[in-house]
Amino acid sequence: MAKVDLSQKRKGALIVLVAVLVAGGLLANALYEDMAGLVDWHKEFIGEVTCGQLVGNRAYIGGSVNGGILACLNSSSGTIYWRRDLNERIDFLQVRGKVLLVTSKERASLWTVEGSMRWDVTIPHTENFHAAFLDDIDEDGLAEVVIVAGGEMKVLSGKTGDIMWRRTDIDFLASAIQSHGHVVVISGTTDKGQIALSVLDPVERKVKLVDTSVAPLCSSSSPLLEVSVLTWACLDASEHVLLRLSLNNANKDEPYLKIDNVPLEQHFPHSTTVHLTREGILQAPGTSKMIVTSKSGLLELITVDDRRVIPFATASGPVVLASAENDHIVLSIKHRNEPLQDKELTTSFHQSVNPKLAIVNSIPSDQVPIALVIMDDMVINGINHRGSVMWSREEALAEVDDIEFVELPAKGLEETLSPATSSNLPAKFFSRLISDVKHLFFELSQSASAVSDWLHDVSSLNNNHTTKELEKDIFGFNQLAVIATKSMKVYALRVAGAGQVEWSVHISPELPTVSEVPVAQNIFTLRSTAHKNPVSALVTVFSATSTVALFNPITGQILEVSHYDFPAAQVSMLPEVDHMDMHTLVLLERTGPLSATAHFYPGSTLPLKTQREVHLWLVDPAKSLIVGFATTTPQSEFKSVCVCKWNVQLPEGEKIVSVAAHDRREVVNARAKVLGDRSIMIKYINWNAIAIATTMDSTPAKSGTSSQKPFSSVQLYVFDTLTGATIAQVVHKRATVPVHIAMVEHLVVYTFTGGQLQSKLASLELYEDSKDWSPGELDSTKKVGDGLQVLSQVWNFATNIKDMTFSITAHGITPHYLITVLDHQVYVLDPRFFDARRPTPVNNAPAVLTREEREEGLIPYQSSIPVLAVSFASYSLSLHGVSQVESASTHLESTSHILAFGSARGGGDMFYTRISPSGAYDMLSSDFNKPLICLSLAVCLVATVAVWYLDKKRSHR
Repeated sequence: MAKVDLSQKRKGALIVLVAVLVAGGLLANALYEDMAGLVDWHKEFIGEVTCGQLVGNRAYIGGSVNGGILACLNSSSGTIYWRRDLNERIDFLQVRGKVLLVTSKERASLWTVEGSMRWDVTIPHTENFHAAFLDDIDEDGLAEVVIVAGGEMKVLSGKTGDIMWRRTDIDFLASAIQSHGHVVVISGTTDKGQIALSVLDPVERKVKLVDTSVAPLCSSSSPLLEVSVLTWACLDASEHVLLRLSLNNANKDEPYLKIDNVPLEQHFPHSTTVHLTREGILQAPGTSKMIVTSKSGLLELITVDDRRVIPFATASGPVVLASAENDHIVLSIKHRNEPLQDKELTTSFHQSVNPKLAIVNSIPSDQVPIALVIMDDMVINGINHRGSVMWSREEALAEVDDIEFVELPAKGLEETLSPATSSNLPAKFFSRLISDVKHLFFELSQSASAVSDWLHDVSSLNNNHTTKELEKDIFGFNQLAVIATKSMKVYALRVAGAGQVEWSVHISPELPTVSEVPVAQNIFTLRSTAHKNPVSALVTVFSATSTVALFNPITGQILEVSHYDFPAAQVSMLPEVDHMDMHTLVLLERTGPLSATAHFYPGSTLPLKTQREVHLWLVDPAKSLIVGFATTTPQSEFKSVCVCKWNVQLPEGEKIVSVAAHDRREVVNARAKVLGDRSIMIKYINWNAIAIATTMDSTPAKSGTSSQKPFSSVQLYVFDTLTGATIAQVVHKRATVPVHIAMVEHLVVYTFTGGQLQSKLASLELYEDSKDWSPGELDSTKKVGDGLQVLSQVWNFATNIKDMTFSITAHGITPHYLITVLDHQVYVLDPRFFDARRPTPVNNAPAVLTREEREEGLIPYQSSIPVLAVSFASYSLSLHGVSQVESASTHLESTSHILAFGSARGGGDMFYTRISPSGAYDMLSSDFNKPLICLSLAVCLVATVAVWYLDKKRSHR
């Protein structure tokens, strides 16, 4: 037997020990405690502007967030002073002194300019609803309010909102209300087109009808516009004569109407049809005119040429025009004063967006904007008197369709990467070899740089790890959130900073003329930033067409836009990549109830070349139908006919209300759950499983002579999309919508509303027989319905849950916490609370935990899940309209990104934070002593060398 050289063994062991010590000292990185769980940023939004008024340094805006929101902005900076939820669209607002009148379809309310509500009244629903301020007729210090709704007029006290005077004899269709002192003038037309004016005196409680029989009939397509004080304009029935009407002696007993007729033949050809817009613009094909009035009562017509009129509040206010000039939009503001001011204020915007609404300042100055201009991509711009943009607000971020987190490339790494440009195997091999060699040298240089930075960190004791450059950081915090919005504008927000916009691009100009709102939008990462030239795809589905736009997620550059003449019923991404290192999108075209065609994009034929079946599934809520498809013989290079493999038709009356599937970013660390007694339970993990929630109205059978009331029920199905088999089914009686579902690994968590409108949270866990399990197997697809164990529990929850998702980590080791969106808050729920294995009471006695159950961390079952103050990720912040949440992993297993936002259906704020709910197993304290650990490692190293030297010296003796 060969003799072992002990000195060689000792030398090898020494080398290994030294390498471990050096690696532990130089390469170990961890998060500091003071970097975990911090609220990074909160963006407040207004949403789509419905109306507004700009008064000096304050702007009062009605927005679309959360159904309807009233906001006050600092017009000098664009920041929000205050916001108030009204939960319905604001149609009109007017400021007078220190109060603000706000109206919607069924409500009128008076607010102070500081955001306090004085009173609120309900108005019967009608399309014909107008409101205005009056003078202070009861001398209480506040202006009164007059409201006309349908055929009823009310004068309300400005102090209390009480009705001071009511009339129900308004027998014409009102189009406007004017107040002249303490007199109210209601203008409109009768059902026959006759102009009607009613003068009301709330002080003397008198009504004076004005004789309008001498006026010609008003055109049915032309509104009666208020163009100045007690002056109106409209087109007559022939639509070739402009009528100017002025009311005289309004404050006297016998007011009378003066009518001037302005023939339009000299301005428009007689054969053309002239229209009068609500902004006071006379328009005809090929030309347009602008109405301008002066104090003397003269009506003038100014040619607008090819400039487009931007909507504004009334026909008596300033006129804002837009025209195209050198690939930019030029804005011009004209004031209708006496004499008419021809001087124009001009500013420029890129022509890819168009001005949509203008709000002109009623008290302009050099320090505040002269106007707010709202673009069609929902950007609010404050324009100063020099025409410069003082500030901008990106309100499109209030209405989000989809979000995709994108990792940034490492600094300098993109130069070492070379994407495969050929399917030739030798060429691809050598290209990859060269790229790997470059990558090796790059990593060596980065390691040297890291050591240098580490030594500087030790010497300066600097624990600030905030990355300022747009590059990949060691913890994976510095990522981009690529966001698709309802306005078809795509943003990239840097989540590690203050949520600043790195780039934005308006996709709509790249498309054919599209006026409708997208039905759905989804973002996919086709080629990650691990490769050179990363590619993302935005798939936009309209009612009759679909569009795929490829772009670079780091720069925002549009690479390609493709159009399809069908609405994609389902869009998915294949897991494998082609020779260009790109994933393939599959757009499913519905050609019949049980037939479809799969379109592959961007033209990869990988599934067709390998003859692999691509399995797709489709849920049709309108028909309560679930269908499974598989691709067959390809029709062409880019599409394949699908054959129906299975279908499930739900019973009549059962409606699909929610669908959930596994997240494609989900990582499974272990298939087995180790229990306290050291036994194991095998998780049933099926990547093809989907969860579907349905509702059905039921009428129970009669009991004796009396019958119970009908009730609704909620059913939860878990289907296998390969075979159509039902994996699990749970029924909850006397339950209803809303229903939200989240899936991860073997777990399905869902919410619904139970009896007495109590919010419920339910958990469904799937396990399989451990006898049929083999280590290393991570998929349960082949075991559908074979001895599955289904565990389920239901709890009460204190408040309504709007949306939820599971936290995602890099390796799936950390337990999956449930991230929920509550009213104005984001809440993180510990998985122990929704564990379906929680011990239940026996014979109404509280459950007693065994030693093994306590060791496992189980909690005895209780009917309600407590809401703990320390579990609010948003702390004390109030998040208006937030209704959805997304999670993404970082490079630290303990930490996840959380981004909550408003949906495209209602709009809301945006809130980002990082959470580390499982504790500090990979964190360092903020006062961690690096010099001491370095000294300890140095002592160990010196001691090791000394021991080795002494041992070697003794062996020589």
